[in-house]
Amino acid sequence: MAEQRPVPPVVPAIDFASVPEDQQLELLRRMRDRRQRRSPGPAQASVRRVLVVEDDAATAEMMQAVLEQLGYEVALVADGADAVAAAREFSPDAVLMDIGLPHKDGYELAVEMHADPVLRAVPLVAVTGLASMADRARALEAGFDEHMAKPVSPPALRAALDTLIANTSVRVQASRLQAEGG
Repeated sequence: MAEQRPVPPVVPAIDFASVPEDQQLELLRRMRDRRQRRSPGPAQASVRRVLVVEDDAATAEMMQAVLEQLGYEVALVADGADAVAAAREFSPDAVLMDIGLPHKDGYELAVEMHADPVLRAVPLVAVTGLASMADRARALEAGFDEHMAKPVSPPALRAALDTLIANTSVRVQASRLQAEGG
């Protein structure tokens, strides 16, 4: 008889934009409360880090909550001008980035990150409302590894991140060592 392994809970996709604003705020408050109540467990070397570059605070918080539920460590940046410095400091395994950002758009940031020796191998995922085939082509041309239209379901997001991180983890480590002169 085959051993049955427990099935992990499926996090349902939430179309955050369709939820009334007062309910959005309550949902975000409850998620923050849950995060704060969790006791910090022992540090795990296998925890993956994701930088979210999103100027809409509610969307950024929702993405953070979903990613943390999926087991990722998350940092948020709201302005394109701060994204590269934040990525260098946080050392993410992947970056989720909106295209329409203040001061520098996602296309500019993708080019800039790929030119940076420390960040060039970090996978970039465009998570945007710009969802036409032309938008997708432009994102891939700018250097994004994946293009996902908002709203993104948690299972699709996890699948994309897991695949991109697994395929690039060796390149990221080599790139960081090379940039540090090692």
